[in-house]
Amino acid sequence: MQTNVIIFCFCCFWFQLLNAQQSKIDSLEAIVATNSVNVESINALNFRATDLVRSDILKAKSYLWKAKYLGLLMDYKRGLSNTYSQLVSVYQNDAKIDSALFYLKSLEKLSQQKTEQDTDHDVVQTNYYAAAGLYNRKAGNFKEALVYFKKSYDLIEKLDNPLSLAGQAVNIGNCYLGLSDYNSALDYYLKALRGFEKLGNKKGQAFCFQNIGESYIELGQHQSALSYIKKAITLKTETNDLRGLGNAEHSLGRIYTGIGEHDKALKHFTKALKISEELKLSNEAMKIHLNMGKIYALKNETDKAISHLNKSKTIAGQLGDKNSVTSADLEIIATTKEKNVSEEIILMANENIENLRLSGNVSKEAAAYKNLADFYSGKKEYEKALLYSEKYHKLNDSIKNIDIQTQFKEIEELYNKEKNEKQIQLLQKDQVIQDQQLKQQRVLLLLAALIVILISFAVWGFFNRQKHKQKMSELLLRNQIAADLHDEVGSSLSSIYMLSQMAEQMKSDQKDEVISKVGSNAHDVIEKMSDIVWMIKSDENSGSNLRDRMERFIHEYSSVREIEYSFNANDLNGLKLTMVQNKNVYLIFKEAINNAIKYSATKQLHIDISIHNKQLRMAIRDYGNGFDENVINRGNGLDNMQSRANELNGTLDITSGPSDGTVIKLNFPLG
Repeated sequence: MQTNVIIFCFCCFWFQLLNAQQSKIDSLEAIVATNSVNVESINALNFRATDLVRSDILKAKSYLWKAKYLGLLMDYKRGLSNTYSQLVSVYQNDAKIDSALFYLKSLEKLSQQKTEQDTDHDVVQTNYYAAAGLYNRKAGNFKEALVYFKKSYDLIEKLDNPLSLAGQAVNIGNCYLGLSDYNSALDYYLKALRGFEKLGNKKGQAFCFQNIGESYIELGQHQSALSYIKKAITLKTETNDLRGLGNAEHSLGRIYTGIGEHDKALKHFTKALKISEELKLSNEAMKIHLNMGKIYALKNETDKAISHLNKSKTIAGQLGDKNSVTSADLEIIATTKEKNVSEEIILMANENIENLRLSGNVSKEAAAYKNLADFYSGKKEYEKALLYSEKYHKLNDSIKNIDIQTQFKEIEELYNKEKNEKQIQLLQKDQVIQDQQLKQQRVLLLLAALIVILISFAVWGFFNRQKHKQKMSELLLRNQIAADLHDEVGSSLSSIYMLSQMAEQMKSDQKDEVISKVGSNAHDVIEKMSDIVWMIKSDENSGSNLRDRMERFIHEYSSVREIEYSFNANDLNGLKLTMVQNKNVYLIFKEAINNAIKYSATKQLHIDISIHNKQLRMAIRDYGNGFDENVINRGNGLDNMQSRANELNGTLDITSGPSDGTVIKLNFPLG
């Protein structure tokens, strides 16, 4: 289960990362699609070309040509310098040296144009130095390239651009690698790696791992090289860097060559060659053909070896890389082991070796001595073979001796130690932060618990108070009912008692009227007692009982007076009312009906009781004489009705007029 969660989180992370990257690409493409003539469009075209040059060279070129057109149109030097820099590299990679030199010269002229208002001059000059350095490095002129790259590096430090600074550190490291100064190369690769790691730039980190791996290959430490190349491949796969993957395949081929696994080496070289041809990377194809030729020579497949070496030589000539032409020539001489090679060719080979020495390409110079030693050994001219063999071993030892390898390892270990210490510091900081967060969480939990307890007490107190309040209300109601029993029923019973006493003293012909009053009073007592018993009786269906009682009451009284009525109170079915509500609604209803029947002379009554928005509404309408509220003498009946409405927290509206009938409306909340 835990593993599944980790995998899910990992997938979510990369999904978000890829979405963010795609979002950036989409936004740049959206700007490009507007075809606007502005700085933003030129920058977007250049940015997209930078990405595409490693995966879709034709589309990258089309964007660069468009950026060039807009840059010239707007005289935007900064954007033009970026465009020219990329075009130099694109055309050189495609072995179109004249075009590459044209854009390099254009970039140089641009860097020499400076005005007082030109705030981008340093950026333009930086781009020129970087492009010139890259051009010379690809041409094999490492010493000259190093000068340009260092000038660019110094200007970038002044401009405070960490990403560009890390990129130039990689270029300087590559120059030192070409000069076989492995320790200086590693020093700059690690500077670049620190910068890219700080920026979270994975493409840059992949470059660094790739080049550190290349350094280990040159030192003959193939297992160490393999671990770095694998790191590079992981990052290049994540960032979809096709060109970078081609370089990694080339490095794997060199590693397996070094450990004697020739078939594996050829497999990786073939993959690398396919990518370089697809992306039109002539410089890379030249190197791959050279290494494939060496492999086939080791396998004694001479024809295949010569074929690849000649291809490498042809591409090197197209690129103007004389050093690589020399290397290919010497490999061909060593592979063919021809005995009839003229002295003129040997003299030319020695001149070319001198050029290698002057350019600082120590690794190729050593390989040239080895090839001549193999050639003379094949001719059985052992004295010359020994001479060149000694030169080879002396030079090879100077660049790959134990001291250099030890120092190289120390530089790497120092970086790893520094990185580990930083990670430990970060972990310690994280631990401190986690401890603080835990403390805060404990405090928050404690506060939350206290709040919950307080709220619980408050809720308990509220409901307890409400319950107590309800009990008090019921007690008051019972006290009131008791008072009603005493006042109304008691007075009626007293009246009956007095009338019965009077009847005893009267003659028989006078008793009928008194007995009639006794009967009437007794009926009132029974009715009042029935009402009181009903009010205090607990019943879950109080709404339904209230409806039935109301309907029975109006039926009895209307029948006696021959009054037609309509009664609509279906909403009361299933309604739960309190004792107070039952009592007051019924008594208001009863009072209103009594008044209508006794005083209005109506022949029709209409009663409607409904529920709307948790409010009970009762409307009682008669069609009798009505009255003028300003003239009528309000009795206890109307005042009692108003008092009962107030007790229900409701309103009582009475609308009446002479000959218009009367409408009594009660409205109160059920909550």
